[in-house]
Amino acid sequence: MVASEIKTLAAQTAKATENIGTQVIAMQAETARTVAAIDAVTKTIMQLDANTAAVAAAAEQQAAATQEIGRAAAQAASGTDDAARHAVGVCEDAERTGLSTEVLRSASRDMSVQAVSMRSKVDSFLTGLRAA
Repeated sequence: MVASEIKTLAAQTAKATENIGTQVIAMQAETARTVAAIDAVTKTIMQLDANTAAVAAAAEQQAAATQEIGRAAAQAASGTDDAARHAVGVCEDAERTGLSTEVLRSASRDMSVQAVSMRSKVDSFLTGLRAA
């Protein structure tokens, strides 16, 4: 009778060990999925950071160009000769301002797309966590 009980206990222990092993494997898979999701979010945040830096640089360039346009306009008011001499510089400054504006618009569009992407990834991540 004792040998039979030991055999039954050994079988139960083996089954419990197998169940624990299955659960550990499932937890490892979920952990790997979570790490991948966090990595994706991190990459998106890094891209957003890069785009934010580009927007800041474009805004700084635009501010500098605007200041330059103002300076050039004040000099142009000082006389007809100065106005003729600085007209080329004013046109270049206006062109840089236009280019800076396009860079800023493009970076803003990129940030918007990445924000939507990040939101989607975060939602998917949270949905996965809730499901787990």
